[in-house]
Amino acid sequence: MMRNKGELEAQQAIHDLIAQDAPLEDTLSRVCLMLEALAPGTLSTVMLLDPEAGALSLVAGNVPSGYQEAMKAVPVGPESGSCGRAAYFQRLVVTENIQHDACWSEYRHLAAHYGLRACWSYPVVSNGQCLLGTFAMYYPEPRSPSYKELQQLYRAVALAALAIERKQDRQSLRESEQRYRSLFTQHPDAVFSLDLNGVFTSANPAVAQVTGYSEGEIVGQHYARLVVADELPRVDEVFSRMSGNATTLRSRST
Repeated sequence: MMRNKGELEAQQAIHDLIAQDAPLEDTLSRVCLMLEALAPGTLSTVMLLDPEAGALSLVAGNVPSGYQEAMKAVPVGPESGSCGRAAYFQRLVVTENIQHDACWSEYRHLAAHYGLRACWSYPVVSNGQCLLGTFAMYYPEPRSPSYKELQQLYRAVALAALAIERKQDRQSLRESEQRYRSLFTQHPDAVFSLDLNGVFTSANPAVAQVTGYSEGEIVGQHYARLVVADELPRVDEVFSRMSGNATTLRSRST
């Protein structure tokens, strides 16, 4: 089935937000708005998984704020509403009538208070099939989904998964870089990096203490300027072997 121009434009706008590393809640909210525009009468939500707690928290969506606040730390389990159940079994869960569904026993009165009568939830998973959260569609009357509505839900889930996974990847990269910088800076031994020409590209404070030069004075210099003459042939040999250079250019240090 051909998608309409509005849906394609909405998807492109969401991809742009992902590429720009926009706040995750903003991106997920746009996914919800896209789905609600395609399926009038829908209220949609995204819940994120806390793996350590084994619980879901509602982070984006257009349900009433009171409901959103109440849906924090919802356990992943077969009796934890449609979303907890979808996360537990990692499959689509269709609750046609919340008031008649046993898995909603703990949240039934809450849903009724906010006029939520039906809920369809689908797990959001990574490319590696790791659970990331859930995506849900709510309706103010009991009903089951049509084929078209399920296809719209699946496309929204795919966008949410992409946004969440990219955000987690970027966060992991930032944390890795921070750990590296911390280890590099605080390491008691001299730690440095050279390019393939033997020029310093970085040096930690221990290098400065050993050489007597500041980091700013070291970076950009060839290692030959900081090695005593008697040791230079051995260092040249090691560097040539490690860098894959067949010959050592003495002119670099002059």
